Amino acid sequence: MKEIITDSCTVLTEKKSKFITRLYKISSVQQVDEILKEIRALEKGATHNCYAWRLAEKQSVAEGRSDDGEPSGTAGQPMLSALSGEDVVNVLAIVTRYFGGIKLGTGGLVRIYSKCVKEALKDSGTQPFIIREYFEYSFHISKTSHIQYILDKLSLSPVERDFSDSLHPVYHFVFSEEEKIKFLNEAEKI
Repeated sequence: MKEIITDSCTVLTEKKSKFITRLYKISSVQQVDEILKEIRALEKGATHNCYAWRLAEKQSVAEGRSDDGEPSGTAGQPMLSALSGEDVVNVLAIVTRYFGGIKLGTGGLVRIYSKCVKEALKDSGTQPFIIREYFEYSFHISKTSHIQYILDKLSLSPVERDFSDSLHPVYHFVFSEEEKIKFLNEAEKI
């Protein structure tokens, strides 16, 4: 499996219709709904906001798609096929279409929506997908500078620092198993 390196926005024109493709890194279905709401507000004059998404789960991949008013099976499914064909997960693809007055036909729509996602994947780039898990680490406040030294040394950073307990802060991480082992091995030395 792979994941995109960065979010991207790609624009293609086909027979006077404008197709704006956006790829987003996602980690939940809730993000899909939030991002779609933002895009619909941003692209108020658009004819369609078709989408497809894939999320890695523990033993499987969850998927979703929508043709958003395009003929059934001509947008969401080709987009999803492009994502699954590249085995990309934790990604949302949205293609916003501004109709240019010339109908593309069902075959034309399938081709352009697939092409949009493939081009956006080139722009975003992909990398191997690594399963990351949530992890908390609590320590005595006197060790804060040592912990920060370890994090800098390993090029890691917490997603949140909680100092509500002034003597025992808690750092929250999203680590791969390998990163977690390296961090804990170093932290045990202090």
